[in-house]
Amino acid sequence: MISALRSLLPGLLAGLGAWCTAARLDLAPGADGPIRVAMVAPMWLLVLSVTLGGGVVALVGYVVSRLARRLHDAPVSPEAARGALWPMAALSLIALPYLPWLPDHLPFLTIFAGPARWLVWGVAVAETTWLLVHRVRSGHEGRLSRKLWLAPFPLAILIAGLLANGPGALKLTGSSLFPSGDEPHYLIIAQSLWRDGDLKIENNHRRGDYKEYFTGRALEPHMLARGVDGEIYSVHPVGLAVLLAPIYAVVGYRGASFVVLLMACVAAALMTTWVARVTGNRSAATFSWAALFLGAPLFYNAFTIYPEVPAALAVTMAFTLSWPALGRTAEGGEPLVSPGRALACGLAIAALPWLSTKYALMAGALGLVVLARVWWPLDRTARRSRISATLALAVPCLVSLSGWLLFFRLIWGRWSPTAPYGTQRETRLEYLPYGGPGLLFDQEYGVVAFAPILFLGLTGLVSLIRQGGDLRRLGIEIVAVFAALLGVVGAFHLWWGGSAPVGRPVVSALWLLALPIAWQYGRLAAEPLRHAAHRLLLWMSLGVTGTIAVAQQGLLLNAGRDGSSQLLEYLSPTWSLTAIVPTFIRSSVAEAWALTACWVAVALGAGWGLARMGRARVRAEYASLAALTTAAAAVMVLSWLVPIVGSRPVVRPAPTSFLDSFDRTARPWAIRYDPMRAIDAGELPSLFTLIAHRAGQQPHEGRLFGTRLSLPAGRYRVELRLRDLSVSEVEGELGLQLGRDGGPLERWKVRLTPAVSWQATFELPIDVNYLGFHASPPLERAAPDVRVTPLAIVDARSRQPRLDVASARAYGSTQIIAHDHRAWLEPDGLWVRGRADVPLTIWQPGSRRARLAVHARLVPTTVTVVTAATRERHTLGAGESIDTWIPLDARGVGRLRVTTSDGAVPATIWPGHKDTRFLGCWIETAS
Repeated sequence: MISALRSLLPGLLAGLGAWCTAARLDLAPGADGPIRVAMVAPMWLLVLSVTLGGGVVALVGYVVSRLARRLHDAPVSPEAARGALWPMAALSLIALPYLPWLPDHLPFLTIFAGPARWLVWGVAVAETTWLLVHRVRSGHEGRLSRKLWLAPFPLAILIAGLLANGPGALKLTGSSLFPSGDEPHYLIIAQSLWRDGDLKIENNHRRGDYKEYFTGRALEPHMLARGVDGEIYSVHPVGLAVLLAPIYAVVGYRGASFVVLLMACVAAALMTTWVARVTGNRSAATFSWAALFLGAPLFYNAFTIYPEVPAALAVTMAFTLSWPALGRTAEGGEPLVSPGRALACGLAIAALPWLSTKYALMAGALGLVVLARVWWPLDRTARRSRISATLALAVPCLVSLSGWLLFFRLIWGRWSPTAPYGTQRETRLEYLPYGGPGLLFDQEYGVVAFAPILFLGLTGLVSLIRQGGDLRRLGIEIVAVFAALLGVVGAFHLWWGGSAPVGRPVVSALWLLALPIAWQYGRLAAEPLRHAAHRLLLWMSLGVTGTIAVAQQGLLLNAGRDGSSQLLEYLSPTWSLTAIVPTFIRSSVAEAWALTACWVAVALGAGWGLARMGRARVRAEYASLAALTTAAAAVMVLSWLVPIVGSRPVVRPAPTSFLDSFDRTARPWAIRYDPMRAIDAGELPSLFTLIAHRAGQQPHEGRLFGTRLSLPAGRYRVELRLRDLSVSEVEGELGLQLGRDGGPLERWKVRLTPAVSWQATFELPIDVNYLGFHASPPLERAAPDVRVTPLAIVDARSRQPRLDVASARAYGSTQIIAHDHRAWLEPDGLWVRGRADVPLTIWQPGSRRARLAVHARLVPTTVTVVTAATRERHTLGAGESIDTWIPLDARGVGRLRVTTSDGAVPATIWPGHKDTRFLGCWIETAS
């Protein structure tokens, strides 16, 4: 009985974690400090999930046992198969934030109540899947011979890369996220090349060539110094534009992006195949491929129009082609690097400075590495071949260098790669203490912060160098090339790479870490604990990549450059994880280095502890659980250690995520932990008072009075209170604005004294992502506190799907909210832009349907009105109108989309009219 229960324990704990996954927890402000509050699912669901968890464990054990027996002769018992499910017990971590007392003393545990709980799920499921596959394939894992070249392996890696990244690239390219940053500027150079046959970009900007792939604001040329002919030339390098010009001419921006992705996949296949040959371990090489290519830094840079990916391909070619196999020496008068390979390496290295000036030093280091491989170890019998290889390597590099410097002389009049920057100094040594380690460990821009598995590459380098022989040489070569790049980009004043995906400045050299990652992973295969820790780092890295892809419409890719990682804020909204992670943007050098040292020391200490425990024989499933426990313990140690070193002040975000998910039907049980007791769920919203404006804070001219808020549908109270006792009385007006456009939706007369506050209530029919206040000058000068308190929140399941709010206006008892800037709300009605599809929300309290009058005031047009239940299409002549009925839900809210087939500009119809908008149809509310 006990044995049976023990074998089912992973499922029972996973069921508990699943039930807690549906719960919500946050910290409400209290008189004596934050108060934990939670909403949990019904108790019957707990019983069901725990029962299902145990049943799934029993079923999986039976299925895996039968499957293993079918595949090979070595049977797997159901007990052994069920043992592979032990990592699912890690889901019990999600229950820890909901315990009494413990999370109040260990506040870092509340991490597991936020979106980070999905990372726990991902890690547990991935590790369980790995163990199950390992059980089924037990005894059938082979190793490559060091001289064996498996032809399908490079092709498999290439296809895997395209399949893994292709859908993401297809979704993101052409969105609001891509192209961005400097991408349009590289594309416009390519357009100038194939359309005009020159590099002069002023005319391309003037006629708006960039509008083919870039929408929104006008794109100004990136130029710091005009050419000697007085023309505008881009400050960006021309190498990428030369590569992409014919491609863009044929297949456009998305086709060019796909070609860049193909380059990334080719680089991945080259490096992974080479690593498999060097280590003799295809599994370890595949692990390194997943660690690098599926990690966020490479994954989200792989399809971007930047020189990093072509440069990565060039670096990979030069590094791998010049070292064909481990342990190979010159034989029969032939050098280690043949002249043909040396020529290919020389061409690859010669391309680097053209792709970017920052690659010049790395190109030199890479050239010296290849040259050393040509001549070392010395062999007098192969001198002639070595000289030939040296010439094959050097001639392309020298010709390229001469042409590169001549290019700057002809365009800008100076033999210097700094000529495009004019008098501006882009690099300084004083930036390096920030940028060098920042590109590795900064919470917003560090590659290790977004792909923890890359830390294994750094420790693997140390391990390689300690091995001696060829491996030490390879490790030193990797350090030399990587340091040559890091030293340059880390000394750049925009070392983080501007508004580009994380890690862009070092992407071109990241593939060099494939060998140390594979070596470290492969050599510790006999140590289950450390092997499990390596997989844990991989699963965490893949989880970060997935989180960025699915959360907040990909906006987590955009760093705010304020010293706080949006990713960490999203993962841990209740406990400030950002306060203990290094930032090289806002902290001093000493503090940033100290925090980095803490993280490195704890990581190395955890590895040392696992190594000590690994001397005892530990089953793989228990090793996985031990690795997960060690990771949680490491975060706990850091939560204690970092404040001693000196952490940044904790700024807790507004608890709107708890309000957003408020649902009394799905989570009817409410808990308050001061002390722990059950309360009515309806009492929870009023505990979360939000501060829109702090007393004494002076507003910026033309902006909102205080900060903007994002609030779910519900009823709220706004309260103003004077804190300045020198002000005896103030009268003014406060306005409520929804969306960035338009004016206040409601206005209130306000009279304030130090002894009497002012209050008013308002209601939101839908979730609003932009809500703010406007104050008249007397109120602005008095600068009172403005607090917003939720009184009642609409259940999440009863709300309309969330859309961005552009503007809102009241027409009597009816409110119309526009979700697109192509709808213009005016005092008597609204215009919808011609040839546009515009979403709107209508709110008419107490009604189940609303009547709208649609007019074609300017030109004939066809108007299509689509709601959740109806679709109407009306063809109207100029001056004609039609009434349409919009169904509303029980709260009087309805969503519709209005599409117009044509429109006109009033200024072109009526002489002297100043309205230049392209107007389609006019809509009024009808009684």
